[in-house]
Amino acid sequence: MPSHGLSSNSPDTPTPQYAILSHRWNTTAGQEISYKEFLQSPRSEATECKIGYQKILSACRQARIDKLDYLWVDTCCIDQENIGDVHRNIKSMFAYYQHSCVCYAYLADVDSDAELNDELTEYESDHEPSSPEFKHFKKSEWHRRGWTLQELLAPQEVFFFEQSWKYLGTRSVRAREIQSATGIPEDVIQGKTRIHDVNVKERMSWSTLRVTSKAPDQAYCLFGILGVTMEPDYSEDVKTAFNRLREAYIKQYPDKAIIEFAKGTFKVVQ
Repeated sequence: MPSHGLSSNSPDTPTPQYAILSHRWNTTAGQEISYKEFLQSPRSEATECKIGYQKILSACRQARIDKLDYLWVDTCCIDQENIGDVHRNIKSMFAYYQHSCVCYAYLADVDSDAELNDELTEYESDHEPSSPEFKHFKKSEWHRRGWTLQELLAPQEVFFFEQSWKYLGTRSVRAREIQSATGIPEDVIQGKTRIHDVNVKERMSWSTLRVTSKAPDQAYCLFGILGVTMEPDYSEDVKTAFNRLREAYIKQYPDKAIIEFAKGTFKVVQ
């Protein structure tokens, strides 16, 4: 979205370099910015005062600092009222993060003033704070969301930011804390081991206790992690979604052992 507006690419046009935002949607209804709201011109004062709008502006500012003209944000780049657009984007989500130049992981529930040293406000710092200072980072809800699993692992690089957009470090620098929070091995977090070279049962274990707002998303958010895709159907229950996911995996990788998808892999937010 150059100059805080929406832009689309034709299939024949090379995709420009872009940043991508990873975040937890605000739990207060109506605080995120929809596709239609972002298309408004001029935008209303009520829209521009929303938490979600300010979050997008802050991410855009960071993209400018990083000399990137484009930013992809799920809230305003997907038309939630268009089922076809939702399904197409869900199936492509892993690729969006994988092909980005950088992912900005915004941790709205982390307050650096309570835990960080001033030295960590610069990108160049390699200083690693002690665990007590980063206890809030490790406890962030971001580490326990279903969709943020692929948003952590797919991008080339991840920059973490706290609630006021102070810099918290990169995925590589924070690998030890992330491993402690998620159970994902450091070599996978740092990109030394490819995701799809890891045993599928171990990949599934990374999703244990992660939370999604919609029950079928428990399966859909694993498309990229498992290297499969299928047509989303939000009318199905979670058991059906996982059964279809299993079938898609077996069809895609018939030479691999048939796996059992454990029940209760996720908790569901009602």
